[in-house]
Amino acid sequence: MVLNFQERMTVALMRASMTKEAFARYVGVSKVTVWRWETLRDEPKIGALRVLAAESGFPVEWLRPSDDEIAEGRSKYAPWDLNPEPTD
Repeated sequence: MVLNFQERMTVALMRASMTKEAFARYVGVSKVTVWRWETLRDEPKIGALRVLAAESGFPVEWLRPSDDEIAEGRSKYAPWDLNPEPTD
């Protein structure tokens, strides 16, 4: 079974015995930032992934989202076009 990034992050947090809130405090960001990373609205910072890797025992390479996951997250949550071209 292949886990997506959100699932890998959840498993790593559980293994590290950390809540999202505790992880956010530990790496100096808000809980919303962690949520945005988890849903790939924003790409997670490598430093935060290194911390989570060290705390969970998983390699950073396993935690890091793939380029495809990042692209999918960006397209899934892309902002609405507020100024669309007029149509005739």
